[in-house]
Amino acid sequence: MNLIKTFALVSFFVFNLFPAKAQVPVHGTASASAGFMDATPWEADIQLAIPTEHVFLTPYLSVEGITPTSSETEEDNHLIYSKSQNRYESSEILKNKGFDLKYGTQAILPFRDGDLIMNLSFDGRTLRQFGNGTRYERLTDQNNLLLGDFSSRLHMPKADANMAKTKAGLKFRFGMQIEYAYSYNSSTDVLNQWRLDGTPIAGANNFETNRLKTDTKVHNHLAKLTQTFNLKNHQIFFGGSFEFNKIERDNAQTFDKESCFSGGRLDHKYLTGSDFIGYRFHNKHVQLSAQLTNAITHMSGTHTAFNICDHSLLQPTFALPEAKYSKTDEPLIQDWIPQFQFKWNVGNGDTLKADYRMIIKRPEAELLDPTHILGTLTDDYGNLTLEGIHINNIVLAYQIAREKFSYTTRLNGIIVEDGFNAIWIDKNNIRNTTWGNQGVRRAYSITPDLMLRPSDKTTVTASATLMWDKRIARAIHMAKEHWGIRTQVGIKQVLPQGFLMNLKAAYSEGNTFDLYSHEGSKWEGNASIIKSLLANRLNLSLSYDYEDYDNLILTQGAYTGKITRIGRHNSITLKAAYSF
Repeated sequence: MNLIKTFALVSFFVFNLFPAKAQVPVHGTASASAGFMDATPWEADIQLAIPTEHVFLTPYLSVEGITPTSSETEEDNHLIYSKSQNRYESSEILKNKGFDLKYGTQAILPFRDGDLIMNLSFDGRTLRQFGNGTRYERLTDQNNLLLGDFSSRLHMPKADANMAKTKAGLKFRFGMQIEYAYSYNSSTDVLNQWRLDGTPIAGANNFETNRLKTDTKVHNHLAKLTQTFNLKNHQIFFGGSFEFNKIERDNAQTFDKESCFSGGRLDHKYLTGSDFIGYRFHNKHVQLSAQLTNAITHMSGTHTAFNICDHSLLQPTFALPEAKYSKTDEPLIQDWIPQFQFKWNVGNGDTLKADYRMIIKRPEAELLDPTHILGTLTDDYGNLTLEGIHINNIVLAYQIAREKFSYTTRLNGIIVEDGFNAIWIDKNNIRNTTWGNQGVRRAYSITPDLMLRPSDKTTVTASATLMWDKRIARAIHMAKEHWGIRTQVGIKQVLPQGFLMNLKAAYSEGNTFDLYSHEGSKWEGNASIIKSLLANRLNLSLSYDYEDYDNLILTQGAYTGKITRIGRHNSITLKAAYSF
C-alpha cells in the first residue's frame, strides 16, 4: 500500500499549497457493476473534476475483482520437437482471485495569466492476485510411445504488482516546454508446485517439490526539452531528451524440500540520449508533420547465477561458493528514428491520410534474465545481449464522409528486421527456450470500414480486414507465412421509451497475436441495452458477451505445434453510472 500513501501525500501537498476555492461546483462520474458467469465479478470507479482558484484537479479511483475469464485458463500445448520429433503435451487449469486497484490525479496550474503553465500528474496501480491449479504434462516419441507423464498441484500465494508514474511539465509562452517523467514498476511472483504423480524419465527434472520466487523492479527516468517557433501556418520545433532505464531482478528456485537451491541476480540498464528536429504545416486543406530523431543508446548488464545443494554453505553474507558471474557492455547503438504524418482534405468530405513511424521496443526483464528457470520438461532463460526491436509502421487511408454514411479504406504495413524471436532446442527430452534478435516479420493488411445512418435512430457499422503475414527466424532457419481475416458488424438502435440497444458480432481467423503465433477461428458477440434516467444523469446498462475460439498456431520456433485455447465464454454484466 506504499503507492496509496504516496497518492495521499501528493494530494495533501497540492491542496495545501493551492487552497481549493471552487469557481464552479465539483463534478464527475461514479459507477459500479456486477458480473456473472465469466465476467469481471465486480467493479467500481469514481472520476472527479475539481476546479479551484489556483489549480484544476482531476483525481480518479478504480477497483475491480480479478476476471474469471482471464484467470481461469484451460490451455493445451501440443508441441513437436524439431530434432527428436518427440511430442510434448501439457494442460493447465488455474483459478485466481484478488483485486486490481488504479488511482491517480492530474493538476494544471497556470501562472501570470498563462505566461507559464505547470502540469503535474500521478498514476498508480496495485494488483493483488492469489491462485491455485493443476498442471498435466506428457512426453511421447515420434511413434506416440509414452516416455513420461507428470501431474502437479500448483499454488501461487502471491502475484503482486505495483506501478507508479509521475510527470511534471512546464510550458512557457515563448514556446519552450520542459518535461520530466519517472515510472516505477515492481512485481513479486511465487509458485509452489507439488508432484502428485508421474513416470520418471531420463533427462527430466524429476523433482518432487518446486518453489520459485521472482522479484522484479524497473526504474525509468525521462527528461525532455522542446523549443517551438510558430510562423503563421508553419511550426518548427527541436530539442533533446535523456532516458535512463534500470532493471533489478532476483530469482530463487528451491527443489525437494530445500535440498537444492538455485537462482540468479540481474542488473541491467540502458541510457539513451537523443536530439530531434521537426516541422509542421497546416492550412484549410493540408496538414503535414515530420520529425527526425537521432538516438544514441548504451546498454550494459551483469548477472550472477548460483546452484548449490548444501545449505550449510550458505553464510549470513550470502556468499555463494559456486556463483557464476557474467557481464555485458554493448557498444554505443545509434538509431535514426523518422516519423511522418500527412492529411489532405480533398473536398466534399473526402480525406487522404498517410502515416509512417518507427518505434523502438526495448527488451523486458523476462527476455534479458539469463537465470535458468527449470520445469519438469522445460528449461527457460533469457539473453543478456538482446538490444531492441525496430518496428516500422505504415498506414495509408482514404475516407469518404457524407451525411448518411462514411467509408474508409486502410492499408497497413508492419516491417520488422530484428524482432525478439524465441529459440527452442530440445536436449535430452528437455525443451530449452531462450531469445534472439533475429526475428523478421512482414505483415500487410487492407481494411474496408463502412458506417451507415439510415435514420436518426439507427446506425450500422461493418468492417473486414484481410492480412498476409510472414515470419522468418534466421537463428533457426525457419520461415512461415499465413493469411488472416477479421470481419465485424454492429447495429446501434434507439428503442421506444428512450432505451438504446447495441449489437455486435465478429469472426476472425489467422489474427496475429505476436511475432510467434496466430489464432484459429474465433467467434465474438455482444449485446447491450442502456436506459438513461434523472435527466441523463443516471445510466443503467445490461450487457452480454460471448466468445468461442479453438487454438493458437505456432509459426516460429525450433518446433511446430499449437496451443489449444478451450474457449467458450459467456459473460453478463449489470452496470450503473451516475454523473453529478
